Amino acid sequence: MRSALTMRPASTRGKIQRPSLRWPRALAVVFLVLFALTPTETAAQTPRPDDLRALLYYLDQNDQRAAEAELRRLRLQFPNWTPPTDLAELRALVQSAQTTVDERPIWAKIEQGDYAGARALIEQARTAVPGWTPNPEMIRLLDLNEGQAAFDAAIARRDAAAAIAAARRWPQIMRCDRINNAWQLAEMYRQIGDREAALATYRGTAATCTRRPDAIATLEKANEIATWPQMEELFAVARAAAPTNAEARANAAESFAWYARAGTAAVASVAKWQRELGRDAGTYAYGDALVDLDLSFMTFDYLESTGACIVGDPDRCIEVAKRYAAAGCDLLLCLVQPYKIPPDKVRQSIELLGTHVIPALRG
Repeated sequence: MRSALTMRPASTRGKIQRPSLRWPRALAVVFLVLFALTPTETAAQTPRPDDLRALLYYLDQNDQRAAEAELRRLRLQFPNWTPPTDLAELRALVQSAQTTVDERPIWAKIEQGDYAGARALIEQARTAVPGWTPNPEMIRLLDLNEGQAAFDAAIARRDAAAAIAAARRWPQIMRCDRINNAWQLAEMYRQIGDREAALATYRGTAATCTRRPDAIATLEKANEIATWPQMEELFAVARAAAPTNAEARANAAESFAWYARAGTAAVASVAKWQRELGRDAGTYAYGDALVDLDLSFMTFDYLESTGACIVGDPDRCIEVAKRYAAAGCDLLLCLVQPYKIPPDKVRQSIELLGTHVIPALRG
């Protein structure tokens, strides 16, 4: 099939013509079938400016193949949409949503701690530019910082009711990387004589904040108000929640070794296949060295000892990740679900990475 998106060459006068966007008849038949399967509410949609950014980028780069693929995706997602026939029209559509909202004053308000002012600017922007939505990270930080400020102010005033209300309104401030908030909340419950709520706070903290120093400090604080049977229960909660290095290794051993061997064998098979066809392996040329390799040495112990995998409790993972950072690595891709690691262990790994490892590395 010929290209449906063509860039016209410059004329003899040196004037650059706008790209022509046209659709081949063969492709229209396919879309007609898909249109019949598309719900009415989807067919009524048209692309937003953000949806068109990739198309504009590919056209600016004169990447015809990518532009055609992006057009096919857009027509499939928005079947009633008619693509603009002129590049200037497309550019105007894309830029319409990005030239009228300057987010810098909003970020400045957040940084200054003026959260009411930040929210006022967000509402002004929404009114001025219909369809504009603030950056999700902006809203996340605004909510988090506003909640932390309200909680800190209540703690400073020793206002237990306000502190408890803040913790309920902004539960995200009770994360393990802000564990001091949970301890202070328990103190507020103790201040008003609600011993059971204080113990419940310590219990929840022990169940979710599994780093050893955090667990020990939580148990020590709980010991000031708990009976011995209650402390035995808290110890049991902490032991059950805290993953050990031995447990992590047991869960990972078979699956990690399988993944390394299977992945290596797959790359080698491509190189071998290309060799048999008498073709250049191209980007898989490095696989030639793997074709005759005995993979039996790729045991879990070998992978762990060479640093090819990071396995263990949060403290161990932080320690190994920092070795990578010291060596100049600035990106780690975390594969947590190879082969047959149980789903509950995968979820646990994701939670521990998010609550302990990533915050520690950001610091």
